[in-house]
Amino acid sequence: MRVFLAHPKAWTDAQIDAKVAEVRAALPAAEVISGRDSFAATAHGSGSWSAWATEVGSGTDANGDPTFDLILVPDVFCGKATAQIVDAALRSSREVIALKIARDIYGKVVRSDWFPVVAVQIDEETYGWKACGRLVLDEGAE
Repeated sequence: MRVFLAHPKAWTDAQIDAKVAEVRAALPAAEVISGRDSFAATAHGSGSWSAWATEVGSGTDANGDPTFDLILVPDVFCGKATAQIVDAALRSSREVIALKIARDIYGKVVRSDWFPVVAVQIDEETYGWKACGRLVLDEGAE
């Protein structure tokens, strides 16, 4: 199984590497690819940022198999590229899962759970590369 980690572009290499290691520990049989690494390896051949995002979300290999079987998003709020990736994945019936984090009034994480994503809501007023999308989750899923 190939897993795409759709992390924020603003994350540091250390943050990305830590989250990739966490996902690999949880899914040891999976090949986990960060957005950073996928973009560096394949974006040039895609032709544009938008084409790369569509390819990540809905692309297939030479055998017709999905480029990625699962898209993981570490927050319910996302930027333009992640919103495009998730939208393409959902339209192609790919599995997308996002992390919902609950914090107390002091900002301390009190609970976090992964839920299936069923839609992407775009805020047209802030549509740009940062914080324009909100992922709609199926919080009743097992």
